[in-house]
Amino acid sequence: MSGDTARRGMLLAVAAGWLAAGGATASLSSLHVSGSLMMVVDGVSFPTPEGAAETVLFLEASADSLEGDRGNVGPAGDAGTAPGTEGGASSARRFRVTVVLRDLEGNLLARREQELSAAEPVGETAGEEGVGGPWFLRFRLPPGRAQGEVRLEEGATGRTGRVVFDLDVPSFGSSPVALSDLVFGSCREAEGGTAVRGWKGNLLPRPDHRYDEQTPAPCVYALVTDTASVVPASTYRVRVQVQDSTGRVREKKRWSIPRESGRGEVWFRPRVDGYPPGRYRVEVQVSVDGKEARRSGVFTLAGTPLSFARDADMIETVLAYVATNAERIELERAPKESLRAVFDRFWARRDPTPGTRRNEALAEFLKRVDYARRHFGGAEPGWRSDMGRIYIRFGPPDRVEERRAWGSPRPIVVWHYASRNATFVFRDRGGFGRYRLEGTRRD
Repeated sequence: MSGDTARRGMLLAVAAGWLAAGGATASLSSLHVSGSLMMVVDGVSFPTPEGAAETVLFLEASADSLEGDRGNVGPAGDAGTAPGTEGGASSARRFRVTVVLRDLEGNLLARREQELSAAEPVGETAGEEGVGGPWFLRFRLPPGRAQGEVRLEEGATGRTGRVVFDLDVPSFGSSPVALSDLVFGSCREAEGGTAVRGWKGNLLPRPDHRYDEQTPAPCVYALVTDTASVVPASTYRVRVQVQDSTGRVREKKRWSIPRESGRGEVWFRPRVDGYPPGRYRVEVQVSVDGKEARRSGVFTLAGTPLSFARDADMIETVLAYVATNAERIELERAPKESLRAVFDRFWARRDPTPGTRRNEALAEFLKRVDYARRHFGGAEPGWRSDMGRIYIRFGPPDRVEERRAWGSPRPIVVWHYASRNATFVFRDRGGFGRYRLEGTRRD
């Protein structure tokens, strides 16, 4: 078996494993390893008024295979002015997508070729601007299992990517209450609390169902319909629970949603702050007039260095290092429960490639915070020390000089930042490695 054939077999196994893990869901998420353009695809089916299924494919070119600028974490007015998308490189990117869907006997169900623009994601509503999607394409498919293939080609470079997957399309017409597959994404807010226009409201889908310190918390959406039009109930009852990989229930919630013309929308944001890294299953149950429908889906939390519940004081402090005066005032006035929203807006303003999976500015910032925690701690946390504060704000120095002042046994460390024309002098006053900032100067 060739290496490429083996990798394709692994890809199909990954897709099938995701389907099995998700329970009653058609969602899938996989990266194809062949070609230079990596891609993520997710398939979600929704009930129609006629009891059929409308399947939406969400696709996104992986940020890891697209070039991006390194983020600048500094405050506006400093050498770290919050970057935009100057140069227009990302908005000029264009892609061609080819989607082929077949039944298990090889009969063609659907085929589509379409031009995609990074600035104009496909669909009835536009998504966020950015490099490589996410885009979405709609199909009407019969219930049952389908086999799909997505090919993506970047126009400027000719790079290609290919994903092959299996997709289970539910038979919604067989039940009086139908619940769609779960859409996992991020409900993002722009500066000033204005909603970002996404696929549905401000929901920006995440085809890989993966969240980390660079992405907002999970946001889950589902559509419910029922055929019992004579039912007098004006609401649906919703029950949601989140389980970790051991089966432990992390969160439960019950509430009602409006029922209008036999349909309603479920929105749910798991309270993942404080969750350890791992895979989590969201189970949704919707009922009306004694009839119910269930769906489940899986998302992944990658390792995160920050917890908004545990590290609120640290987060406020380190953000203040790189914030503008106006942003510091916002931080000071913000209640603890809104810290996550303030944090997300703060880094959305500094994202050099908005709409993509990776926020380079946030990634650089978190790397600096982690380094400060590990290397400058002692009698006080490393992120609170003078060295930690300078490192988080300006990054690693271009040159480090160690010396002793004349007649003093206490060492002095000098950090030189040639790019900033600045020098910072630290002295170990007590002889225990607790360096204090003695002064700064312009070189």
